[in-house]
Amino acid sequence: MSGGPSFDVGRVRWRNGLAVLDRLGIRAALALLVAVASALSPYFLSINNFLNILNQSSVVGVTAVGVTLVMITGGVDLSVGSIISLSADICATVMSGSDTRIVVAVALSIGAGAAVGFVNGVLVAKRNLPSFILTLGTAAAVQGLGLLYTGGTASGALAPWFQNTIGGRPFGHIPGVVPVFVAVAAAGL
Repeated sequence: MSGGPSFDVGRVRWRNGLAVLDRLGIRAALALLVAVASALSPYFLSINNFLNILNQSSVVGVTAVGVTLVMITGGVDLSVGSIISLSADICATVMSGSDTRIVVAVALSIGAGAAVGFVNGVLVAKRNLPSFILTLGTAAAVQGLGLLYTGGTASGALAPWFQNTIGGRPFGHIPGVVPVFVAVAAAGL
């Protein structure tokens, strides 16, 4: 009988420890990761590295805003990657390295993505098709369209202004895609 209370105290301590880990676990893991990376590389905490990470994560961030809105409604969209790929193919091939075609190229690529999204949305909302299955099929179909459109090879070229503005760092050290991400994130709120 003397072992009973200590066992209960141990169980309570274990549960309290799990609660703290549940609350602080991800923060502790991030802090550990930053500490190790900082110890291994003197460049990790540099402004240039931070801006590089921000640049690379902005495209994923823009995508995450849209997917979040879909998930809030209880849906799943597995076709996002294929739609982004097709839109990028359309944008690059229409631009063909010409600054005069930027507006048309961007409008057509956004229109293509919006059209596929509209069809997915109508089929899920009006026909009650499961979004998981529908968007899985859409991903395969759109990927096939992209391969047909490009012939399975890289094609097209971005316009110099577009590449220097969106792909470069036109705002001093801040990458051009970051304000786009900030605007999309603000619109998603």
